[in-house]
Amino acid sequence: MKRLLYAILSFLVVVVVLSLILVIFYPFKLKGVKKEESEKIIKSGIRVSVDLPSKAKTGEVVDYRIIVENTGVFDLNVTVRDSLGFEWTGFLAAGKFKEFYNSFEARIAGVLKNEVEAVGRYNDRIVKSSVFDEILVEATRYSLIDAGDQGLITFEPRGTGMFMGKSIELKIESEINFEIEVEVEPGWILLSSGPGQNMIVAETSIIRLKPQVEVEVKIVAYCLDMYKDAPSADETFAIQQFPEPYSSDVQKLMKCVDKAPKGRKTLKAVQIALWVVLENVSKRDIRIFPPPSDSDICNAIWLLKNSGLKVEDYELYREMIKEVKERPDLPVEIYYNIVFKDGKAFVYGEVENLGDLAIEGIRIKIVLFDKNGSVTWLSTIHPFGYVLYPGEKTSFEYLIQIDLLGIDPSDVYCDAWVFSISKALLENYYREFQLSNITVLTEDDSMTVEGIVENAGLFEAKYVVIVISVYDSAENLVGCGFYYISHMDVDQDKRFKIFVRLWGVADHWDIRVESRKAS
Repeated sequence: MKRLLYAILSFLVVVVVLSLILVIFYPFKLKGVKKEESEKIIKSGIRVSVDLPSKAKTGEVVDYRIIVENTGVFDLNVTVRDSLGFEWTGFLAAGKFKEFYNSFEARIAGVLKNEVEAVGRYNDRIVKSSVFDEILVEATRYSLIDAGDQGLITFEPRGTGMFMGKSIELKIESEINFEIEVEVEPGWILLSSGPGQNMIVAETSIIRLKPQVEVEVKIVAYCLDMYKDAPSADETFAIQQFPEPYSSDVQKLMKCVDKAPKGRKTLKAVQIALWVVLENVSKRDIRIFPPPSDSDICNAIWLLKNSGLKVEDYELYREMIKEVKERPDLPVEIYYNIVFKDGKAFVYGEVENLGDLAIEGIRIKIVLFDKNGSVTWLSTIHPFGYVLYPGEKTSFEYLIQIDLLGIDPSDVYCDAWVFSISKALLENYYREFQLSNITVLTEDDSMTVEGIVENAGLFEAKYVVIVISVYDSAENLVGCGFYYISHMDVDQDKRFKIFVRLWGVADHWDIRVESRKAS
């Protein structure tokens, strides 16, 4: 019996010991399994890349490549997609890669981004890789005429009732499924379908045209037939690239206009230059209202000269040179200076009446000459005051935007003179005004003058002008300005404020009020 009990106890001890061994060592067995599974996950991987060209044109078929690589040690089921519509699903063995060569049609201009994603699956595990690349798509540019000939667009130029400037309405319709640019070139001839003038394109126009879209734009063009009416909205045009029946000089001129500084190609200047080439017009022949200014004439001559044409052969040029050379002997003295600042030229000064009679209608010529002595700018201005009694002075200031004219300030010099005056009809003028509450604020390079002006006389006044002239201690003019009031009743007062640019140190100033009688 004792042996049996001993055997049972021994068996129980063995069971307990084995149980303890299992309790102690089994968790380490489980940890080993988890580690092995973790290593399998780490060793699973995928990588994708995409290679696009850097640039393309709309309408082109663009080829590109995608590479997907299984970088792990386990086989994967892989799906590859991109934002351009490509998709592939298949088996990719461990350590292997696959290349895909794809293409797409570039339809819209701009930066196109292609995003690519690859997803690999191993049992219930997923690995991913994504990447993107960009391509700059530029709109393919066609000549309007070529695009029409190729059937890419349909178009119709039509008149607007104008004979210069944005005078042609162009309707264009895209017939294709990709974006393009359409170019209208200077020098193209527009042949009218009706009795109105033929026209010529003066400036390059680039029109962006979306797929299957119709647009309407205005084209800058000018009149070729001086003695015909402007083309109406009922007239359409045929476009041709060659100049006939006109001289090739008109195309030279328009190509110059296209590249000319903005300040040179005013509407009147371009049209006048064109009529000079076609008709050799003089100043009195020009059919533009209001009549062109001296600066319009000067700009027209500048355009002709810079087109490579011989301006000495033109009547308009000879008239301009004659005006510049003529200096009438008048009982006046002019004092002036020129200052260049921030792309501008400021011409300022005074006119003094040296005669025995009051004068009005004072007109001043201002000319800029280049280093070769050629006229590069010409203008006519009036001083601020209307009438000058004997011994009186009146000031003027004139701004020339030389940066818009392509003028180098180091390459020019200025001349100014009074070329026209007339005897004043004093019964038309009126100076019965009083000034009060004058305040002056002077800064480094400017002065602001404020106050009240009262009509203290017996007549209503029109075209009231308040003129201030500022002097340094040596009596040199260093600044001037004016304030304009269209009408003042008797006893009426009004506030005024004048800004004056200073070109020296202000010491004292003179303020004068002038007007015309209202009745």
